[in-house]
Amino acid sequence: MVAKEAAEESASENDVDESDIEIEQERTEDQMAAHLFEQETPRFTMFDEDKEEKSHRHRSHHSRASSQSSSAFASTPPLTDFDGTSEPADDSMDDSIQDDRKNMVPVRKISKKAAQKLDYELPQVSTEALPAIQMAPSPVQRANSSTLSTILWKDRTNINAAYQGRSWILSLTSQPAPMRKVIDRAIKEGKADLLMGHEICPLEPEGLKHLALKKLVKAADFFGWDGAADVAHRLEEGDHDSYVKPLTTYVSSRIGNERARELKGPGLNIIIVNAYGFTGLSGPSAAQQIILTRHFMYGLDSQGNFDDTKPFQHKAYVDYIRAVMFGNNLYSGVVAANHTRFISSIKAKPLELEVTKGMVAMATAGIHAMLQDYANGQSRGKAASFPLPETPGIWTSALSVLNNIERVNLPLYHKIMHELYLEASGAIPLDKGSMTQENVFDTVNWAALAAIDVDQSNNSAIVSMSSPSGPSAAVTMLGSITPVTAASSTAAAGCAPSATDFGSST
Repeated sequence: MVAKEAAEESASENDVDESDIEIEQERTEDQMAAHLFEQETPRFTMFDEDKEEKSHRHRSHHSRASSQSSSAFASTPPLTDFDGTSEPADDSMDDSIQDDRKNMVPVRKISKKAAQKLDYELPQVSTEALPAIQMAPSPVQRANSSTLSTILWKDRTNINAAYQGRSWILSLTSQPAPMRKVIDRAIKEGKADLLMGHEICPLEPEGLKHLALKKLVKAADFFGWDGAADVAHRLEEGDHDSYVKPLTTYVSSRIGNERARELKGPGLNIIIVNAYGFTGLSGPSAAQQIILTRHFMYGLDSQGNFDDTKPFQHKAYVDYIRAVMFGNNLYSGVVAANHTRFISSIKAKPLELEVTKGMVAMATAGIHAMLQDYANGQSRGKAASFPLPETPGIWTSALSVLNNIERVNLPLYHKIMHELYLEASGAIPLDKGSMTQENVFDTVNWAALAAIDVDQSNNSAIVSMSSPSGPSAAVTMLGSITPVTAASSTAAAGCAPSATDFGSST
């Protein structure tokens, strides 16, 4: 009985050993996989009978060993059964397994270069703490390090900026007096350029920053701080991150922070929708149609259809410019403070003032945005943000049309811009009826005016309006004098004014 139990324990130990060896063999094969990469590629070889027989024996032996090892966990009889039908287990099986492991070593060695490449691709396990991966920041335009180290900037160029997070920020109240003056003037002129200028598009972030930097430099020039190591110089060649960037960021935000409220504020959408006559359920679809075709930029013909020969002559332009730029709001004050920008494009007619190209381009962008809201059903709800991604393109397109009209037909350009100025501002035309300088001069009765005798004692005329003759006598006297021309009137005691006193109205 004891002998039987010992035999069973020996058989069980042999089974476990075979299982462990098989697992170890599979692990070894996994580790050798990288080195056997080239062995698995197809090759054309010559048939060798001896090698084939040897290989066949190897495959048979390996298959047999695998089947034996896999039976270690199954319900198969032990290798020793005491009935004389099986041979006792010995160390020969261990030797055969070792032979199998030796036979797994590749006969053909791979090249050193290939081995290095495969070894490099294996995962590397390390106990060392590696630094965290960081994305390299995009390059920023900076001044030369030599410039930063050699220029001693003047004290009035200094600003008070604090580093928070990843950027420098500043506030106006904490700035020294000289820089506060520069910033204030840059903001005021920047707002004027936003509405009336046309050199830089103020409806895109980069354009607004470019405008801010330009106005900062111009303000420094205005105060005379444009010399070496002075404010204008530092704005152009100073450190970008700690000096130029915080200044331009602050000024650009102050220039454009009222755009959405003033250019597309409450009540404006109703004005624009009424100007185009949109009503009922069909209104939004009609608005969408004129947005797609850009017909909203044109005036109407006698039949009420959009006329592509009348750009910027729709009633909506007059209503929008009047409400935003000649009304009673913030931007109207900006325009009024810069009224000297209203000039005539025709030198022979200096009194026929015009709106600026920037005002018309901005009106086009604002009208487009409000029509877009109406077409999307947002006119009574929360309006979309302004400017929209496509808004800078609308502004640029309108400016291109204006420039081309001015190039191909200057009189038409002048007519469009002058009529917009008159109708939007409510100004009285100074030369209605095309009155020339000679016409204005000849309206004065110079002969009658020269004949009036003034009493030097009491500054009253001899022909008094309260005399017995009454006003009719004075009128009769003035009417009986023959009028003289402008050329001959200069002899009348030098009382005829110079023609230049009236200005040119041609």
